[in-house]
Amino acid sequence: MTVRLKFGTIDELPPDLLGALHDIPRLKAMGFDGRFAPMGTEFTVYGVDFVGGNVLYRLGNPPREEFTIQCLGVLFEIVDGSLSRHWQGRLLTAGKLVFWPPSWFVEFYHDRLSDGDPAISADFAQIRELMKAEATAAARQWLSPGLAQSVPGRYPNPEEVDDASHRQKG
Repeated sequence: MTVRLKFGTIDELPPDLLGALHDIPRLKAMGFDGRFAPMGTEFTVYGVDFVGGNVLYRLGNPPREEFTIQCLGVLFEIVDGSLSRHWQGRLLTAGKLVFWPPSWFVEFYHDRLSDGDPAISADFAQIRELMKAEATAAARQWLSPGLAQSVPGRYPNPEEVDDASHRQKG
């Protein structure tokens, strides 16, 4: 999954996106903004958190991406919405739904990563490499003429769908 930074702050959001947020004062107090990178910067999404009705992306902290930061999803536009094959979905405490790489489910993974724990940092370096390669491969597929129709998870050509079952023919 790849996203592009579109808005610098919650205050820049159009009314329809602003209306979709939950607990705006808390989000503002936590400092969820896009001022960490220039507008238009693209990021590989390493994980997705659904918290209190809001979508948060786990992105690499620019410029070296040595650890992840949580960023409010509505500040970005989705460039490639392909879900990573390296994610597992889990329901955590207090109803928090996450899609993360399996190794992230160890206790205090993100704290240990930002503290520079060598084993966790090595794990994240491997995850970063795998997911960047996956995002690059997905981008190449979209750039190949005629291939977009065959990419899994994409809308098929209407002529290739069986009207009775709504499944792809073949």
